[in-house]
Amino acid sequence: MITLYEYNGMNEKLTADLRQLIDCCRAVDHYEPIIYWEVLHNTRSMPGDYVLYQENSMVGYLSSFYFEEDKIEISFAIHPDFRNQSLFEDLLEYALQAVQTIHYDSILISIHDKDRPLQGSLSRLGAQSVYKEYNLIRTLTTPEIIDEAAAIELLRASDSAAAEQLGKIHHDCFNSDLELMTLRFSNTLEMPNRRSYFAMHQGEIIGALHSRVDNTGALFLHDISINPEKRGRGFGLALIRLAINLFMNEGQTVFNLTVASNQSRALSLYQRCHFEIQDIYQFWALDKKFTFPPHYSLPPKRH
Repeated sequence: MITLYEYNGMNEKLTADLRQLIDCCRAVDHYEPIIYWEVLHNTRSMPGDYVLYQENSMVGYLSSFYFEEDKIEISFAIHPDFRNQSLFEDLLEYALQAVQTIHYDSILISIHDKDRPLQGSLSRLGAQSVYKEYNLIRTLTTPEIIDEAAAIELLRASDSAAAEQLGKIHHDCFNSDLELMTLRFSNTLEMPNRRSYFAMHQGEIIGALHSRVDNTGALFLHDISINPEKRGRGFGLALIRLAINLFMNEGQTVFNLTVASNQSRALSLYQRCHFEIQDIYQFWALDKKFTFPPHYSLPPKRH
């Protein structure tokens, strides 16, 4: 018998069981689904974590995230031995029941570029592929060469005033919600595994870069940005190279980052810094009014 459990934040046991599930998926699929490990333990305004167990083994997982104001993003995994049993539909229906009071326009579902069967299933359900994300990795053991013509400096951000400035940079560069991003950076600046840096040129803040170290010690660069009016001068390339050298001096040798397919210039920029494509994920959008056909019965839910 398969039983569904609902949580608001994953504890250590659930996270360990999820890792076992992901290992089973990787052994068969040769890739991993997108799992936001760094925020799984966070509580949210409403339950968003759903897991399926058969006896003591986790066979299904789904979490919903409100990263963007108008989208609910779905992260999920189904054990290879339990696919084609409508388990994903079961999990998604419960998740969507819990977010009815939140404003959103669409549901965003991430799947690996190699998962052709699931792409076909989502297409038949009316979903549309909206963009891709490229996971990049740099394993070169030598530092980057800095072009003195575009020389900049890194200044570490550390206080509430810095959070406001980081939020403004993100807003200007990515058209994001200023208040939401300021709050986000206020929270992340207090996390010991995260750092934020301003890009400085002749005493002026012209951009920012952020880093995160996960529980395996892997380092991720993200939200790399140069103010729009300062682009085209080589500052973006200099910022990435300077950050790589900074962390290499601290003993880091492997770097990870993600770039969306609509940022082709950024992808080319990272490849010039010796990043290589490791995985490609597709993001599919479902309309908010989407419903699954009633051809299955939901399992009993326990808290």
